[in-house]
Amino acid sequence: MQFIKIALVVVFMLTYSKSDATSININEVKAVGCLKVAEGSESFKTLAKDYGALQLEVKMCVFRCWKLRFFYAGMQKGNLCFCGMSIKDTARVPIETCDRRCPGNCYQACGGDTALSVYKTGYVREPVIAMERFSLLKANIGCYARKDSMLILCPKDFAPLRTERMSVPLCIYYCDAMYQTKFSTTTGDDRCCCSNSVTGAKNTMLSWCNIPCAGDVTPTLYPHPVPPPLYPHPPCTPP
Repeated sequence: MQFIKIALVVVFMLTYSKSDATSININEVKAVGCLKVAEGSESFKTLAKDYGALQLEVKMCVFRCWKLRFFYAGMQKGNLCFCGMSIKDTARVPIETCDRRCPGNCYQACGGDTALSVYKTGYVREPVIAMERFSLLKANIGCYARKDSMLILCPKDFAPLRTERMSVPLCIYYCDAMYQTKFSTTTGDDRCCCSNSVTGAKNTMLSWCNIPCAGDVTPTLYPHPVPPPLYPHPPCTPP
C-alpha cells in the first residue's frame, strides 16, 4: 500500500497483513445506568477530573475518559468524573439514587452521593502496529494539493476514518484491513482516506504537508455523538 499526505495530503504504499478493523470504531457512546461500586473494588478509582464549579455535562466526562483510554465514564456528586475499565464490581441501583443533575445540562444525571451515572466511552484498543521509519519513508509517494485532489484521494466508495488518534501507521492499517486499497491518505490532522488511484491528483511540495497527525501530538477533544440523557423529561429548565 502507498501512503499520501494531503496539505494538504500525504500518501503511502505498503502491504500489511489483514486484521480486524472493527477495533478502529470509536464512535459509540451509550448510557449504562446508575451504578454503585462495591466496597474495596478498584473499579472507577481513577478520578479524571473534579470539575468543581464548572458546568459539567455527560459528554465532558465521556470525552476525558475516552482520551485516557478507558471503557467507562462515571459521574458522581454533580462534579466528579471517574474512569473505569470494567463494571464487574458494580451493582445497578434505582435511578433515583443518581439524583444529581449535571450543572451543564439539567436533562442529564451526574451521579449521586454514593452512586455513579455510568456511560460507555466507545473506546476500543487500537491495533498494535510496528512499522519502521525507513519503511514509511519508502512508502511515502508525496504531498498533494487538497483543492485539486480530494475527489480522487478521498472517493465516496470508501468511508474515511476520523479520529484524534490518527497516525500514519493507523491510516495504512485502516485502508488495508477495511478495503485492501492501494493508497492511504492523511488530510488535516485527524482524517484518513482510502483510494485505488492517484491519477489526476495534483502533486505539490512535500514541505507543504507540515501538519502532524493528531496521534503524534497532544490531541484536542473531538465531538462524539451526544449520549442519551438519563432523565428523558425532567421538570427543569435546560441550559
